[in-house]
Amino acid sequence: MAEDVASKFNNVPIETLICSPILAVARGQQALIQVYLDTVNKLAFKTKDGKATNETNILKMNVTRSIAQNDGNVKAKDYTIEAPLIAMVPIPALTMDEITVDFDMEVSAQESSEDKSHAEAGFEASYSAPFGFSGSVTGKVSSDSEHKRSSDSSATYKIHARAVQQPPSEGMAKLTALMSQGMELIPTAAKSGG
Repeated sequence: MAEDVASKFNNVPIETLICSPILAVARGQQALIQVYLDTVNKLAFKTKDGKATNETNILKMNVTRSIAQNDGNVKAKDYTIEAPLIAMVPIPALTMDEITVDFDMEVSAQESSEDKSHAEAGFEASYSAPFGFSGSVTGKVSSDSEHKRSSDSSATYKIHARAVQQPPSEGMAKLTALMSQGMELIPTAAKSGG
């Protein structure tokens, strides 16, 4: 019986069961990369007649900054900041960070058998004796037997995959810092006495 159960593993395509989810994740990663590239091209470059050109999409901002003068007055100065649009917008840079294939399998024989038997025996005897005596004897014996046996099998197959957003690009971090600095007051250099 143990050999019969072990032989059930012989025809199970374990390589396929384990490798197929990993290959599916690799194909999913390729699709994520394509989404990333499509987004970069749409944000980074202008289009003409539905096709990307080499011209960069630029976001122009006019900023007025306050500059402290030596005499204590504050003077406004206008600046124009030009930044590539792609640096301003979060890009869906998703990646498959981890894949775990959990494969649990339990194989056991599944059998169900039922044996039934029935036996019956009977007898009848009659007699008669002198002086008018007579009689009869009847008997019956029966036997029933039943035997049942069953066993079950089960299999479980689990896949666990996780996707995470990558951190913002260095260019976006620098542009954010530059814009934050643009809101600070700029002091003028003090004139040397003379």
